[in-house]
Amino acid sequence: MINRAIIVINIIIPLLLLTSCNTSPVIMSANKDKMPINQTVAYVFDGIELKKIFPDNDNRLIIHHNVSEGYHGVVFITGEGHFPVVVPFKSTGGVLEIKSIKLQMIKDKRKGILTGVVYTPVVGGKLREHRGIKRLFSDEEVRIFNNKHLYTVKTDKRGVFTILLPEGEYSITSGSKQAGKIRIKSGRTTIKNIQKGLVLID
Repeated sequence: MINRAIIVINIIIPLLLLTSCNTSPVIMSANKDKMPINQTVAYVFDGIELKKIFPDNDNRLIIHHNVSEGYHGVVFITGEGHFPVVVPFKSTGGVLEIKSIKLQMIKDKRKGILTGVVYTPVVGGKLREHRGIKRLFSDEEVRIFNNKHLYTVKTDKRGVFTILLPEGEYSITSGSKQAGKIRIKSGRTTIKNIQKGLVLID
């Protein structure tokens, strides 16, 4: 049985606070003067599946995930015309709470964002299910290119990469791995997570 933690997101002020506890979450809604939650799109990535999260009827985002205790997952919060916020977290079997966050506006509206993580997932387990991200890789170079341009970006210490790109179609590589193709749209965020190996648990 997987312990299902909960992430609670509130978009109000330019402060990111990630806490972990075993109590029920205090659920907060967006301030009307800031970007409403119903104008954002959130995703949670457990190493296997990228799941889209929708606000509830009270304009709140409550994110349930399938990450097993002790492994990592990643939350992506996006908004049209804004840079995304990417939050890797470690599942504790309790409650993860993001109390407040603000998205930064993109100045060049002709460009779009590519973001993601370089990771190794873990799956399997007969006595206890293992599901999540075993490792996030820092300082990994990601190459994004087409017939006209080549761009490079490195993952930060959390294993996250984010880059602003002109609109168009691109191929992606990381090391010797071909990571597929993407399409960048102006003002939009494209998520592309790059797998590096796999851990199987019997």
